[in-house]
Amino acid sequence: MISTIVCANNYTDSLWSVWSDEAEHDTIRLKALNKYAWDAHLYSQPDSCYYYAQVEYDYAVEKGLKRFMAYALNTQGTSWYIRGNYYKAVDYYNESLKLKTELGDKRGISGALNNIGNIYKERGEYVKSIEYYLKSLKIKEEMGDKRRIASSFNNIGNIHFIMEEYDKAETYFSKSLKLSKEINNTKGIASSLKKKGAIYGKQGDLHRAMTYYTKSLKLLEGLENKKGIASCLDHIGDIQMVLEDYDKAKEYFERSLALSKELENQIGIAVSYTNIASTYEMKNDYQNAIIYSYEALNVAQKAGSIREIRSSSKILYRCYKEVNQYQQSLEMYELYHKMNDSINDEENQQAIIKQEYKLAYERQVAADSIQMHEEKKMSDAHIAAQESQLDQEKTMRFILYGGVILLLLFAGFIYHRLKVNKQQKEIIESQKAELENKKNQTTG
Repeated sequence: MISTIVCANNYTDSLWSVWSDEAEHDTIRLKALNKYAWDAHLYSQPDSCYYYAQVEYDYAVEKGLKRFMAYALNTQGTSWYIRGNYYKAVDYYNESLKLKTELGDKRGISGALNNIGNIYKERGEYVKSIEYYLKSLKIKEEMGDKRRIASSFNNIGNIHFIMEEYDKAETYFSKSLKLSKEINNTKGIASSLKKKGAIYGKQGDLHRAMTYYTKSLKLLEGLENKKGIASCLDHIGDIQMVLEDYDKAKEYFERSLALSKELENQIGIAVSYTNIASTYEMKNDYQNAIIYSYEALNVAQKAGSIREIRSSSKILYRCYKEVNQYQQSLEMYELYHKMNDSINDEENQQAIIKQEYKLAYERQVAADSIQMHEEKKMSDAHIAAQESQLDQEKTMRFILYGGVILLLLFAGFIYHRLKVNKQQKEIIESQKAELENKKNQTTG
C-alpha cells in the first residue's frame, strides 16, 4: 500500500512539473494540468480540483484552445457532481458539451452525454437518463472504447437496479466487469463489484454481498477514491445492521462520515449521521440517538434533502417519545409526516416515471425487434434469391450436360449405323461379285 501511495505521489508530482515548465508546448502543459486536477484531487479534494480546472480554463481561453476549455468545464462539473450539487454540475456539463460539439470531439461528446445522464439519474428523471446513456454508448461502441463502454454498461445497469429489475441490472454489471477486467481498469472493476454486491444485498444474499463489497473496498482504497469508499462503507454498515452487529455497523458509518466531511458532501454527511443515530436507537441509547439525528436534520435542511429530513425526524420522534419529551416528539412527528407526504407525492411521480421508462424501453426493444425482423427478411430474401440463382445455374448445367450426352449418344448411333451400312454394303457387293462369277462360269 505504501509503495502504491509513493508511486501515485510521484506521478502527480511529475504532472505538476510538466504544467510548471513554461518551455513545454501549451497543449502538453494543459493536458498535464487537467490530469493533475482529476487524478490528484477530484475524488479526494473536489474543491481543489475545481480550482485547478479553473486555472486550466483561464489559460486555455488566453491561448484560444477550445478543446481544453471543454475539458476544464467537464472537470468542474464533475467536482460539483461529487459534492452533490447536481444543478451546478449539469450547467458545466452542458457548456462542455456545447464546445465539444463545435469541435466534433466524439470522445468528449460521449463523455458529456454520459455525465448529463448521471445528473438526470440523480434527479430521478430516468427516461431522460437512459436516453443520454444510450446516445453516449452508441458513440463509444463506434470508437471501440472498451473502458468507456464498460462505464456505460454500469450506468444502464444502475437504471435497471433503481427500477428493481435486478436480473437485467446484474447482466449489465457483469458485462461491465468483464470488459474492465479485460483492460485491467481497476476503478471500473471496483465499481462493478460494488454494484453486484448491492444486487445480492437486495436479494437477501448477505454473505455474497459482503464478499463483493469487501473486494470493491480494497480496490477503492488503493485508488484513494474517497467517494467510492464512503459509499462502500455505508453498504457494509447496512449489512451489519441487518446482522444486528450495531457496534460494527457504527464503525463503518463513522468512517463513511469522516470521508463525506472531507469531500464536503452534505447529503453523504446527513446519511451517515442518520445511520449512526440508528445504531444508538437500536441499543436503546436514546440521548446519543437524538444528538446524531439532530445533526442529520440540520445538515439535511440546509441541503434541502427531503428524504434525509424525513429519516432523521422519524428517529427523533421515536426517541423523544421514549424519553417522555412528548412536545418535541409531536413536533418531529408532524415534520416527519409533512416530509413523508412530500415524498409520497414524489414517489407517485417516480412511479409514473418508471412506467414511462418501461414504456420507452419496451418501445425501443420493439423497434429493435422490428428492425432485426426486417433485416432478417431482407437477408432471407437475399439468400432465397441466391438459392434460386444457384438452382437455375444447376438446371442449366443439367440441361447442358444432358445435351452433350444426347449429342454423344446420337453421334454414336450415327457412327454405328454408318458402320452397319458399310458392312451390309460390303456383304452385298461380295454376294453380287460371287453371282457374277458363277454366271460367267455357266456361260463359258
